[in-house]
Amino acid sequence: MDSQSPVKKREIKAAKTRDSYTERLFDNWKAFPIGAKFIIILYIAVGLALSGFHLYTAYFGLIEAWAVRAVHVTLVLLLIYLTPRSTTVDGKKRYYLRIPDVGLALVVAAIGLYMYIDYMGIIVDRTGIPNLYDKIACWALILLTLEACRRKVGWSISILGLIFWLYTVWGHLLPGYFGHPRFSSNNITDYFFNTPMGIFGIPTSVSAMYIILFVILAAFLYYANSSDFFLRLAFALTGNWKGGPAKAAVVASALFGSVHGSGPGNVMATGVFTIPLMKSLGYPPHFAGAVEAAASTGGILLPPVMGATAFLIAEFTNTPYLTICWYGLLPALSYYLVIMVIVHLEAGRRNLVAVPREELPNLLEVMKEWYLLAPIVIIVVMLMDGYSVFRAASMAILSIILLSFVRKSTRMKPLDFIAALEKGAGNATGIAITCVAASIIVGGVSLTGLGTKLAYFISVLSLGYLPLTLFFTAVVGTIMGMGMPATPVYVILVSTAAPALLKMGVPLVISHMFIFYIGTMAALTPPVALSSYAAAAIAEANFNRLSFTALKLGAAGFLIPFIFVYHHGLLLMTGLTGALYALSTALPGFIALSIGMSGYFFMEMAVWKRALLIAGSILLIWPGYVTDMLGIGMIVLALIAQYLLHLRREKSKSLAV
Repeated sequence: MDSQSPVKKREIKAAKTRDSYTERLFDNWKAFPIGAKFIIILYIAVGLALSGFHLYTAYFGLIEAWAVRAVHVTLVLLLIYLTPRSTTVDGKKRYYLRIPDVGLALVVAAIGLYMYIDYMGIIVDRTGIPNLYDKIACWALILLTLEACRRKVGWSISILGLIFWLYTVWGHLLPGYFGHPRFSSNNITDYFFNTPMGIFGIPTSVSAMYIILFVILAAFLYYANSSDFFLRLAFALTGNWKGGPAKAAVVASALFGSVHGSGPGNVMATGVFTIPLMKSLGYPPHFAGAVEAAASTGGILLPPVMGATAFLIAEFTNTPYLTICWYGLLPALSYYLVIMVIVHLEAGRRNLVAVPREELPNLLEVMKEWYLLAPIVIIVVMLMDGYSVFRAASMAILSIILLSFVRKSTRMKPLDFIAALEKGAGNATGIAITCVAASIIVGGVSLTGLGTKLAYFISVLSLGYLPLTLFFTAVVGTIMGMGMPATPVYVILVSTAAPALLKMGVPLVISHMFIFYIGTMAALTPPVALSSYAAAAIAEANFNRLSFTALKLGAAGFLIPFIFVYHHGLLLMTGLTGALYALSTALPGFIALSIGMSGYFFMEMAVWKRALLIAGSILLIWPGYVTDMLGIGMIVLALIAQYLLHLRREKSKSLAV
């Protein structure tokens, strides 16, 4: 539609808040007392140091791996303990630091300085024979990490980390199967501090090399207004369809969530626009919020970034990153297919109209900002060309800065650049500190041999029966994943649950993809369900009703990993024939699951028909032609019965008229 049209277009914008400390400081420079200025400038300086250090190593890579992880942990801890606190006095916000926080930050700085000065002594000269200072630094870092983790992400992973640490130190006192040999303080310190195995293990490595760069990338995309672009693109593509606003919310959340890597963060970024719009067009508040929660959580499953967990899977399984993306493509699209079908059925149930085309963004106009997709394209192309992940991510960040100057609406000012570096570092601290805590857990599991024991215990409990092994693994993963980000959940499950699947003969990559899906979907599982909490706040809806609706919308996320364990073709591992066979059973199953969960097909469905559809979709998981045919038969029976009932109702209405 041209600009002269009298019809007002909807203003489609993602949430924008000037909540970085850089923006707060420079927006109100004169209002801040000198002490508050010093505190905030100190925080900004540490944030810039953290982002700058990782961008430098990404470009030049001149520092040994242990040293990179040590600097990473030091700066992350400093940023957490130096985060300004605030209070309101006489209507004005005051910023301050508590004395204990300053003390803890000084301890962190002292340990960081010690690691820098005696770097060669720690990792070379004293390997196997740590001294007293190494032991003090080791214990202090572990306690500082667990406290920092409590502050950023809550008690769950801190308590879990403490339990595993205490088990490592005193688990030899336990009688029976779960006891382990006694480890000396030299053994423990050497493993956890002097080598890249404990505190500086693989999760910390992935956080330092990959995750933080993608969090910084997301911050730069935010300040280049890319979230606006994703929203406008989604509405231009799907807004005029039946149930269009909800479908646009699904598309936008998928696009933004893959890079963002946080379900709750994605809800807050896109949901402040999509949820009110869905409500205004007739969707109930709980359903509108549930769509956003389910779609935002699923963004972590979507290639090419997969919330940066793809790099962890690649690292743990020694599989090329692009191969992991290839494996994850079809399952992620299947997940969104189910949500789209339920959204469509809900629109039919409520007879909701589409947004008029005149009120929607023009696709050609939106695509004038196509260059905002360039960072993702650059990452994929550079990885295909053999460049390292961190080099590709750093070049993508550089491309955002340069391309932002193409149009005034996306142009980054110097303040935006500083704010992006600071905000990226601040956003990274939560996931980074959970990765460090996960490294402590993984280190304890590895050193004590607990992972092997848990694998054996699960296999005994499941009687050597793979479906039961998958079920118990899913239960463990869901419980452990409540209240924690997807990435650290995956890392913990690698050590505690994946060995049980490997013991049952499930291939390595498939085992890791299984626990990745289970850990991610835990964010939708009540009673914690962080994504649903965020959506409920925006939608002003009852949390319990919203969270169970989101669980229904995201049900495929729990079903899909069971399917690809039996049908490797869903992961595109078995060539075209295998993929087609997997799709021939999976797609009917997904659509049947959607209809069964929705309870609407032309009209409201009886309970027995919904039960047939859900049971049929589950039967399609089971390998074998008999179960496939039985499942398809149940689905066809339910749909035909529903359609015939619909025809009779329509005929009765026409005769009545």
